[in-house]
Amino acid sequence: MLVTSTPKNIHKDCVFVAVPYTDTDKPLMAPAILKSIAIKAGKSAATVDVNIKFIKYLDKLTDEKRHQILSFFRAEICHLEVQQEIFDLLKDMAEEILRYQPKIVGICVFTRDCRCATKYLSWMLKKIDPNIKIILGGAGIIQHFAGHANFAADLKKSGVIDDFVYGDGEIVLYNYLKNIQSDMTGLNNHAWDQISRQDLESFPPPDYEDYDLSQYGLPLALPINGSRGCVRHCDFCDIHAHWKKFTYRGGENIFQEMLLMRQKHGIKYFNFTDSLINGNMREYRVLMNLIADYNRNKSDDEKFKWSSYFIFRDKKTFGEEDWRLTSEGGGDRLFVGIETISDHARKQMGKNFTNEDIDYAFQMGMKFKTFTFVLLMLSGHVAETDEDHEFELQWWPNQVKYKNAIAAINTGTTLGILDNTPLDKNFNELGLIRVGPYPEDWVNPVTDNTPEKRLRWNQEVYQVLKNCGFRILRGHDPHYILERMRNTTNGLLE
Repeated sequence: MLVTSTPKNIHKDCVFVAVPYTDTDKPLMAPAILKSIAIKAGKSAATVDVNIKFIKYLDKLTDEKRHQILSFFRAEICHLEVQQEIFDLLKDMAEEILRYQPKIVGICVFTRDCRCATKYLSWMLKKIDPNIKIILGGAGIIQHFAGHANFAADLKKSGVIDDFVYGDGEIVLYNYLKNIQSDMTGLNNHAWDQISRQDLESFPPPDYEDYDLSQYGLPLALPINGSRGCVRHCDFCDIHAHWKKFTYRGGENIFQEMLLMRQKHGIKYFNFTDSLINGNMREYRVLMNLIADYNRNKSDDEKFKWSSYFIFRDKKTFGEEDWRLTSEGGGDRLFVGIETISDHARKQMGKNFTNEDIDYAFQMGMKFKTFTFVLLMLSGHVAETDEDHEFELQWWPNQVKYKNAIAAINTGTTLGILDNTPLDKNFNELGLIRVGPYPEDWVNPVTDNTPEKRLRWNQEVYQVLKNCGFRILRGHDPHYILERMRNTTNGLLE
């Protein structure tokens, strides 16, 4: 089963756990942050990443068995052939945690795909030690395609867990552990207060001492968080339902954390978890100048490098000097949500850059050669038309000259209208019609923008990109949605 490296009989007050299934071989930051908060509150604490052990376990399985195991952890579908194996996996996870004899177990529910492991692992922990206290937190207890998630509240009601934290959890956890009752917003309810810049900069840095960094994929990288929220208000995104405003750390504060991780763990590569790294241009330039000064006169193997979500701006706001700073400041892989090749649709969705700005960014990538772009796309915004789609099919072949600046293109899926997004709130005003239970099941009758048409658009763009020789990414969520749509549109993609 799962290989454990945790020493026996080492007591810790709290253990913070990264549970399956998060499809990554990189370290997850939440347990390390919460450990630091617990230590600040005067508690002893440890972290356990059973997700990476689970990922490595899956890698050893046949395709069929891997599918059967994942069917349970992602969709709670239990195949009889692997029933005992799943039970043993959960038991191994529980025993790994209980080696620390903790009073409190904090489970980090990173995505919806972590819910199944969370539920059954919590049950297993309570079965072995009924006195243990279990608290949940993370985006996975919030996100739900059909509206508010009652996942954590239902587990609490049934006694499987004791408490859950909704939203930013650092201050709540600190007060929870210190038994301070005055500021517990987000504890066991959906109301929570966003933390301030002062709070962000006052938190201790993440503690990765318990992480076996040799277990993670290469290049070895640590996550780093410089901001919460977003400066854009894209109409398909629900981020502002959670973070009302953009809160950020200063460039100097972020750089000091990078230096500390270099000193303690030898880390030179960082994955920013921000919605965008260049949301505040003043602090972005501060950070890039600090990294550029650090990198100067160092070999490539010794320089700081980073990847992050990133936004394109017009050349007046983000000119050649900023691109030079991005290059010298360690920019390596920039993930950019272009979403559509239609200027008018992109403007309506809330993205303030044009195809001319995209072209300029590609030119800068070709000039500096040190950073590349991963482009994130959607098929069929509510404002897109047949003419926009035909324009896109002609547009991509003209970008082949920038292929060295484009690391990959994620063709994504068709546009789903999620709860609490501007599109959802303005659904009727936009004249849209729902034609099914899923977020992708909508029609714009004015432009004849239908699920079947968007599905065809997605496949045609995919084929053009493939013919052009671009590297194409297809995430598992888009794949799942496309597979479902295949089954409900008479085999349109076959």
